[in-house]
Amino acid sequence: MRRAKFLFVLFLACTAAACSDELLAGGQTARVQGQATDAPAGTSSSAAATPAGPSFALAPAGAAIGAGTIHLVASMQLITATGAAVPITRGATAASVPIAASQVVTLGSGKVEVGAYPRVRVTFTSVEADLTDGIGGSGAVVRVDLPQPLVVTAPVELNLAADDTAAVRVNLNSAAWLGAAVAGVVSSATFQAAVQVTTG
Repeated sequence: MRRAKFLFVLFLACTAAACSDELLAGGQTARVQGQATDAPAGTSSSAAATPAGPSFALAPAGAAIGAGTIHLVASMQLITATGAAVPITRGATAASVPIAASQVVTLGSGKVEVGAYPRVRVTFTSVEADLTDGIGGSGAVVRVDLPQPLVVTAPVELNLAADDTAAVRVNLNSAAWLGAAVAGVVSSATFQAAVQVTTG
């Protein structure tokens, strides 16, 4: 009798848990896409990332930074008002972004709960530019010195309603840091001060 009662209580508990999962899965959500670009500065409004150090004026106006591709490994998260992190990408993602071009590359996308998100966190594991022209000449490689992952945060105004589709875009802004390379290396502080984030 006790065994039958135990099994019945266990059945009710499992049923309740399943119902809770269904309610959570059926909650109101929006979809957010994480993107990366290296569009020339001034092509869109942006929010500067919170820097670890001072900002630098790195290259003369109109200087030819170069052509090529930036290879990066990064993850992206939305940050709630209480500080909780909500992933956009599925962990660290590799991407290749054309230098000084308006092309947009997708890092990943995910469903998030509706609501307001005041900050974005981008974590860079690796950033390296392969140049085909410009600074250093063809075949030059410039890398950002990242002995450990670099966490960049930026303020945003992202208010999501049910079924919304939004994008968070990180602009690598290479024109502001490629010219600061010393022996092919750029400091993480210089890179961080240059990165910009937009939403749309």
